Amino acid sequence: MPPGQAPEEVRREWIGAVMPLLSKQNTLGFESGVLGGEPDIRNIGGYRVDPDEAICALVEKNTKASNAAAQWWIHWRENTPWGQCCNALVFNKEVCEVIP
Repeated sequence: MPPGQAPEEVRREWIGAVMPLLSKQNTLGFESGVLGGEPDIRNIGGYRVDPDEAICALVEKNTKASNAAAQWWIHWRENTPWGQCCNALVFNKEVCEVIP
């Protein structure tokens, strides 16, 4: 389960989700937590994923919990300043598996 500011039940749904990377390289830039403020330090320098692709990956899991998590992220994307300007979600490398 990735670390971060989202609720635990929402973060738990990332487990098993498959999504394309924006870049395999560490791309440093402005990062903030999904609820504002400083990001979880464990995610800094992690894998960058397009937010819309990530939400689609939750929908594709097609479970009640993953659909609820997708709705949480859609609401975040549409209704917070951080979501509206977010061009990447960053996932801690230690909790990810890169599939060639």
